[in-house]
Amino acid sequence: THPTARSRVHRLRAACDAAIIGGNTVRRDNPHLTSHGGSHDPLRVVMSRSLDLPRTDPQGEPLHLWQTATTPTLVFTETGANPDLQTWLRDRGVEVVELPQVAPAAALAVLAERQLVSVLWECGGTLAAQAIADGSVQKILAFIAPKIIGGGSAAPSPVGDLGFTRMTEAIDLQRVTCLLYTSPSPRDRT
Repeated sequence: THPTARSRVHRLRAACDAAIIGGNTVRRDNPHLTSHGGSHDPLRVVMSRSLDLPRTDPQGEPLHLWQTATTPTLVFTETGANPDLQTWLRDRGVEVVELPQVAPAAALAVLAERQLVSVLWECGGTLAAQAIADGSVQKILAFIAPKIIGGGSAAPSPVGDLGFTRMTEAIDLQRVTCLLYTSPSPRDRT
């Protein structure tokens, strides 16, 4: 998006008890999930049913989330998933919680038991849809980059496949105007 948007996200994280992502975000982004120098870092939470997550980055270093000396990480996974990785994570200070079924509501229940009630869902579309569908999301903030990347035929996008494979190839838009339209809720209709 933009440095201003990233700064806002860091402030949001600093105000939250926990920040949740899914396995795809771990694999694609190797995020820190910290406030980047803010006053408080949230508990970093990863939800992965099968726990098919990488241990290291391309340089062979443990992923940022698995480095827990200053910021803790908790991983929710299904019972019995990838025991070798569970052991490896626990040896590095990552807390692994096995659940019969990994779902947003189940994760929130565990966090609520620990008095962690302000949760930022920083996940991708699949986990976000699950969290919205099961009522785990109460407020939505969307940061939209002024770029066109083209989604291809399989992606729900107003622009077809432009052949881009990296975000650095995206078309940057200039003089952007944003209009927001909302429809009234069913309660507001007469």
